[in-house]
Amino acid sequence: MHVQAVTGRMIVKVSLAVAPVVSFVLLALAWREGGAETAALKRETELSARQLASLIIGSIEHAMLQGDGIAVKELVARIKDRVPPAEIRVFDRRGAEVFGEPAALPHELPATLAAVLAGGARTTTPDGQVLRPLDWDARCAPCHARSPVRGVIGLKPSGPLDSAGREDVLGRLVSAGFVQMMTARRQKMLDAYLTELTAQAPTLKKIGVYDHDGALAFGTAVPGVDRELLRRLLARGSVPLSLATRPNGATLRLVPLPREERCAACHHDHAPVRGVLAISLRDLPNTADAATKEIESVIDASIRMIMLSGLGRMITTFLDEVEVTGAVGDLRLWDAAGRDYYLAGARAGPSYLREALGSTVPIAVFSGADRQERVVVARSLGNRAECAVCHGEASPVRGAVTVSLSTAAAAEARAAARARTGSFIAVALAAILAALYFVLQSLVIRPIAAIGDVAEQVGQGKLDVLVTRARPTGDEVMRLGSRINDMIHGLRTKLILERFVSKGAALVAKGAAGSAALEQMAGERRRAVILFSDIRSFTAYAETVPPERVVDLLNRFLQAQSDVVEKYGGDVDKFVGDEVMAVFVAEQAAERAVLAAIEMIEAVDGVRQPGEDLQIGVGVSSGDVIFGPIGAQRRMDFTVVGDVVNTGARLCAAAAGRQVIVAASVRVACADSTVLDFTSLAPLSLKGKREPFPVFRATRR
Repeated sequence: MHVQAVTGRMIVKVSLAVAPVVSFVLLALAWREGGAETAALKRETELSARQLASLIIGSIEHAMLQGDGIAVKELVARIKDRVPPAEIRVFDRRGAEVFGEPAALPHELPATLAAVLAGGARTTTPDGQVLRPLDWDARCAPCHARSPVRGVIGLKPSGPLDSAGREDVLGRLVSAGFVQMMTARRQKMLDAYLTELTAQAPTLKKIGVYDHDGALAFGTAVPGVDRELLRRLLARGSVPLSLATRPNGATLRLVPLPREERCAACHHDHAPVRGVLAISLRDLPNTADAATKEIESVIDASIRMIMLSGLGRMITTFLDEVEVTGAVGDLRLWDAAGRDYYLAGARAGPSYLREALGSTVPIAVFSGADRQERVVVARSLGNRAECAVCHGEASPVRGAVTVSLSTAAAAEARAAARARTGSFIAVALAAILAALYFVLQSLVIRPIAAIGDVAEQVGQGKLDVLVTRARPTGDEVMRLGSRINDMIHGLRTKLILERFVSKGAALVAKGAAGSAALEQMAGERRRAVILFSDIRSFTAYAETVPPERVVDLLNRFLQAQSDVVEKYGGDVDKFVGDEVMAVFVAEQAAERAVLAAIEMIEAVDGVRQPGEDLQIGVGVSSGDVIFGPIGAQRRMDFTVVGDVVNTGARLCAAAAGRQVIVAASVRVACADSTVLDFTSLAPLSLKGKREPFPVFRATRR
């Protein structure tokens, strides 16, 4: 590594140590100013947003009190046009958006729903849900483009109704539709509504509404209803009554209409019941879904008349009443394009919307960052007395309005404040680091860089370098340099010695240096494969050529064989003249040793020069040996001893040039080899063996 690189790294390290401390101090000082400025800007932005949102919400509330939903929708659109950054959304008390843009078209509709929307007839799905089309007629033209249907109502019957349950459900549904239109001051359409009900649901024979004095106010006179019956019913309070009017062939259902706060706009008296809804009911046809069709017809007619009254989203209030009856479940309404218009149950919405619906305090929430930052102000719409005319008194909140305003300019101002703080910190840090650079260069960096350069070269294997500024009695840096030089001398000695001993001897020496004395170490019995190779006719050759050529040949032959031994995971234990002794241990040692023996012959062929007509023979044996130090106290060698070693040497001596002879134990160990073949040879009479010794010649397949 160059001195400049070391210097650069040292500066970086010292800077990294100092910079966090300095940065912390600078940030602490800048935080008070920048943080206070940012907080003040954000408070100012929120206050302005709240004020603008209050004006917008107040205008929407005022328009709602006029009772014209279409006018409210137009007002919201005009405000958006005049205040482009504003996004205004109005939600009902269930969290469903009203007056907004149409929902995105669904990617794919269920086949049954698509068929009904395309003009199909009433359908029941496999899971029991009834899909009933809401047919388009000429009266729908002002608001709905011509299409086969203007929507589909979906419901699932909750179960069969007995006669009392049927009468109760029908009474509640008809009275809910009547109250919707009455409180919206659509009295002129009530007769048409009641007539539509009897036309859509023929089981509803006649429907009439009587005032608390017993006079018919809307609809048609219902047989069996007289002033005396009404007087007795009104005395019961608001409890409905069912009467069998046989032999008239019908059941009479009387539903009192109690006085509510929203009734005060039209009814100025204080009678607890302002009238009675009377329904004459025929018996249901004896069909499986007659009761369901009856309820569907009432819902269809009610939705149609509520829409024709210009009440728009007030359909959802009526459908809430349908859901409360419990007669149907899974209640849904789709528009003509298949978009959800109503879904039974509460709708999920943003957390700030849910919070606003449950609070009288406006909620302000920031979202996004920088150019995309916006503030959303959400405020609930309280259900005041004048609002109850349309929304009833069921809930203290009738909905919520959210106003989203872009605060990108304020965000950019805050970002500029943060940028100024960051610039100040950056300049201060640069000045401090520059001062550190010049001080450290002269006192620390250069001396240590020289040591680092030497250490880098030693790491790359270059041991011919030393630290020049090194002295055992100098300062800290000089003493460090002296220690580095001592280390280099030790490495030189170690590398030189390792070239004269086997790997096993080197490992033992390393272990002995760190633990017990070498002479206290005992040998270790291990399973091993011993390989001996020897150059045939080497003595005769050496007598005919100069010594220099002999040494050159030996080095080439021995180097080639050593490389092969190392390739197959063996260890050259020693060189004895022109002989090589190698040891193989661990898994598949026998196969690796035999493969190495064959390849050693090939390697010698590859390094032989013209005129060197020499070959090697190889012997391989296996068995238990003793690994350990052998010799005197002052001169020892780490080697392997045992009968297996002697056997390997004698097999090598018996091998001809380019021949590998192995013991039977090696042949057995290689029984599963797929790359070696063994040929049985005549048993050998080996020194020290009583019986002829079975041997095999090994070749590669």
